[in-house]
Amino acid sequence: MTVVDSLNPASPAAAGQATPAPAANGQAARPPAIARDPEARLAALFDPGTLALLTPQDDSGALAGTGKIGGTAAVAFASDPRIQGGAMGSAGCAAIVAAYDQALAQGAPVIGLWHSGGARLREGVASLHAVGTVFAAMTRASGKVPQISVVLGPAAGGAAYGPALTDVVILSDQGRIFVTGPDVVRSVTGEDVDMARLGGPEPHSRRSGVVHIVTASDDEALARAREIALLFGEQGSIELGRVQLDTVQQETLRLESGGRDGAGSLASFLPESPRRAYDVKPLVAMLLDEPGIELHPRWAPNVVTTLGRLAGRTVGVIANNPLRLGGCLDATSAEKAARFVRMCDAFGVPRGQAPARVRRGDRAPGDAGDAQGLRRRLHRHELARPGRDQGARLARGRDRGDGGGGRHPDPAPAHPGRRPARAAARGRGRARGQARGGGRRAGAGPGDRRD
Repeated sequence: MTVVDSLNPASPAAAGQATPAPAANGQAARPPAIARDPEARLAALFDPGTLALLTPQDDSGALAGTGKIGGTAAVAFASDPRIQGGAMGSAGCAAIVAAYDQALAQGAPVIGLWHSGGARLREGVASLHAVGTVFAAMTRASGKVPQISVVLGPAAGGAAYGPALTDVVILSDQGRIFVTGPDVVRSVTGEDVDMARLGGPEPHSRRSGVVHIVTASDDEALARAREIALLFGEQGSIELGRVQLDTVQQETLRLESGGRDGAGSLASFLPESPRRAYDVKPLVAMLLDEPGIELHPRWAPNVVTTLGRLAGRTVGVIANNPLRLGGCLDATSAEKAARFVRMCDAFGVPRGQAPARVRRGDRAPGDAGDAQGLRRRLHRHELARPGRDQGARLARGRDRGDGGGGRHPDPAPAHPGRRPARAAARGRGRARGQARGGGRRAGAGPGDRRD
């Protein structure tokens, strides 16, 4: 029995199809969750009749299998929350590693369905080593095959690090991601928090940026995972016939819009005044064949990152959103855009910058945005040049004449208004001698002083 097990007690209905949660306080009932059986969850993820298990269904706490998503090969694994809250032992971690090995061999996307309490403590250090092998497999697959995580329940301890290492994280309404549970936080800090405040959709989709997509049900979470796996797994090619409009089609669009030129184009979505803010998301939707999948819609909303198809080809779209912070970049939005660019570049997805009118300046106004950017720049640039402080120490030693000389290849520049150390010392000595009533005459001995 684990902490997650005690928070989510199993019931006879849990082994089969889950029942809808009852309504409380007049609110609408939550949509029913998919059965906790890992094989049922994998079957719901893949196309009907295509699931082939890679590992047997036993008490290991994890199940791996292959199948088709939209006719494209994919690999997936699922935690078994019915056994020790889905805690991962040596056998369960071996099943996850087998799924990653199969995905690397096929070059197929790998999808993880997480509902686990972390490592099995009763196995001791062996379970911790097994969890480390899972992280090593994720690191080997990074940038080679798309990794998608779907969190359908609490993912605690080692199971919280797993989704964070993947490319896209989808969080269901009942999903939770945290390293330590509310009881540990309460005992250490005295703060009374629940699982939703600690690792629910609000903190991870709006503040931490760990979660890319939040869904209202398990079915919707699996549907989003299928769409993203299909975008990466079957990227398609550009179909020029779907992009170029002939003269008749262009004239038809103009007449249907009342004779306005440019109707149906991106310019028709822009306000007439360049000072007026607008939402860039309709432009992105107009640019793509059909509405794409926006990643991180709540985190750093002044930049929009969307995956979709353009003329049948998978593309990534980055756009400044003038509706939020005037479309200016701050440290968080720059990190969001950089992560999206790296992911698209790793899997050969073309990227485009959607047109947007933004306020002048490349940073958000105010001290907060400037301070964040300054800290990140200092950490990136100054730590990369550790020899600069060493050069300053060598320069100071050379000025003192204490034998600590030698020239550094990149010494610190001297202050324009500061004299060298030895010259300053001679000046201080003359000042002290004059204050005592005089100094030595030229040619006089050490003890010969003027009257």
